[in-house]
Amino acid sequence: MLCPRCDKEALETDALCRFCGSSLSPALIRPPSTNGASIEALEETPQRSRNATASVVLGLLSVTALVGLFAAIAGDGCKSFLRGLVFTGFLAGLVGVIYGHRAKASIRRSGGRLPGKGKAIAGLVLGYLGLAAMLFIVGISVFMVLFVENSRLAANQSAALGSLQRINTAATIYAGAYGGFPATLASLGPAKADAPNGSAVLSKEAAGLLDENLASGLKSNYRFSYIPGPTDGTGKIRTYAVHADPFEPGLSGIMDYYTDQTCIIRMEKGKEANQGSAPFSN
Repeated sequence: MLCPRCDKEALETDALCRFCGSSLSPALIRPPSTNGASIEALEETPQRSRNATASVVLGLLSVTALVGLFAAIAGDGCKSFLRGLVFTGFLAGLVGVIYGHRAKASIRRSGGRLPGKGKAIAGLVLGYLGLAAMLFIVGISVFMVLFVENSRLAANQSAALGSLQRINTAATIYAGAYGGFPATLASLGPAKADAPNGSAVLSKEAAGLLDENLASGLKSNYRFSYIPGPTDGTGKIRTYAVHADPFEPGLSGIMDYYTDQTCIIRMEKGKEANQGSAPFSN
């Protein structure tokens, strides 16, 4: 056996160390070999044993949160609850992995004397499984949000182009019927029920060529601004311009459009389009 104070060899029958005089009480005796493990490492045994247990518990919590997350999604759970499950599962998995690696390191330093290797490995497997699943779910969620957002923007912009084409067609028909383009976009709107029998009566102020929303200048999250040209000597309007701009730039659309009596639609990204902008092409 070794003296706990001076590390010298002592006999089993010695009560005091012959070199330094320290007590050789059994509680203080240091074993001759620890397979490379230090006294400090062995003294940490209770704490290190808890690391493996904590790793398993946290790993199980991460996987449990994952199961709860799937159940909440299937049941259309509220967004705040879903975010809470993702955060809980990710945090539990991350801390569980840290404790699992600490436990394995302690077991390795103890030279195999410290139990709990199986727990540490189980905790690491569960923790990494929970982390991977949570990251996968977050990644899919971000992708879906971006996909839906881009699809919505594309749908709004496609609808704006269709609305401009309808405005051009309506303005052309109006000019053929009344000898010039309308003074306002509302003039292309639904006919008013002014007849005695309640039927709609078409007029220069309500030609019935556009639906009510488009004639009001706001449709599919785009704002349509109709600008009539000057009147000629006969009081007729021979030109017009229409600007189509997203109601919330960057959110409801990223493209701005312009058209006029030429029926050519032009576009700009992030700024108002005009007659000098590039023409739209499919």
